[in-house]
Amino acid sequence: MITAVYKPTSGEILLNGRSLVGLRPHEVTKFGIARTFQNIRLFHDLTVLDNVLVGMHHHLKSSWIGTLLQMPRSRHAEEGAMVEAYRLLEYVGLEDYLNESAGNLAYGAQRRWRLPGPWPLSRKCCSSMSRPPA
Repeated sequence: MITAVYKPTSGEILLNGRSLVGLRPHEVTKFGIARTFQNIRLFHDLTVLDNVLVGMHHHLKSSWIGTLLQMPRSRHAEEGAMVEAYRLLEYVGLEDYLNESAGNLAYGAQRRWRLPGPWPLSRKCCSSMSRPPA
């Protein structure tokens, strides 16, 4: 019910005083709430870094046309997302594998994606202009 997969029949679900009841699942994810599953669902043909970036798409502050035309706001958001993705990979100890295909990771490394609790997405996500390490 918290992630809006099911609707409550009564009561409220509040996050910082705001009701989550009536929101759609994709709207709830904008508040940093997402559901995880027991099975590991990675894009095996994408790199570890790209898998993290796919999961951050709701946090990007750009339009598809801005991305297509490489507008400054879109470039800024993408650079910030890269910085945040590096930070998250360091958090789970996978920074050394960022360019590896996710499907090539050992099972134990794949399980690191499912650490208990939420990934600590920073409030500055996708807004930093600092460049990721080369």
